[in-house]
Amino acid sequence: MNPEVNAAMSRVAVAMEKRTESQVGLRIPVLVSAIIDQEADDELLDLVRTAMSSNDQSITMVEFVSSTLNLFNWRNSNS
Repeated sequence: MNPEVNAAMSRVAVAMEKRTESQVGLRIPVLVSAIIDQEADDELLDLVRTAMSSNDQSITMVEFVSSTLNLFNWRNSNS
C-alpha cells in the first residue's frame, strides 16, 4: 500500500479511538481532516460529499482514504 495512504489510515485509526462510546463512525469533517492531516476546508468537504453522493456502490475505508487523498492532491496541484 502507498505510504501516504498508510499514514492516513493510521491517523483515521487514531481519530476512531478518540470517539466517545456512544459515537458511531466519524463525521465527514473529522474523517477528511484526519486523512489529509490538517483541517479540511469547506471546498474540499464539498468535493468529498459530492463524490460520495454520486457513488452508488459501497467502498472500503482504504478506497475512501485513497480517493480523498487523490482528490486533495489533485485540487492542490490545480490551484
